[in-house]
Amino acid sequence: MSYLHCHACNFCQDDFWSPDGWNPIKSMKDWESDFFRDDFYEDRGMDSNWKEEIGYGRDQVVTTQELLALEFENRAKIIREMTYRTFDEYKEKNPEGICPQCGKKELDID
Repeated sequence: MSYLHCHACNFCQDDFWSPDGWNPIKSMKDWESDFFRDDFYEDRGMDSNWKEEIGYGRDQVVTTQELLALEFENRAKIIREMTYRTFDEYKEKNPEGICPQCGKKELDID
């Protein structure tokens, strides 16, 4: 997994995908058992600070149903914003490391 970003502007993308490693589809499989929890509609008892960090009110009820929906929305955002799916695709399409947003040679991979 690698995080691609530009030092000259705000361009960034999530990790490169891998059929055998990380990708947004596989990562959702980790949540599959949560879909069938008996307490699917009940409050998960999340920490108030964590709730605020992800955009909920401190006293808001956050259910497994809501968490799964949030994860699907996050994965959809990752897919929509992906410029290069794999590291090999990045090397092939952008061997010079030029930012697709600002055009400067300031891309970095962490």
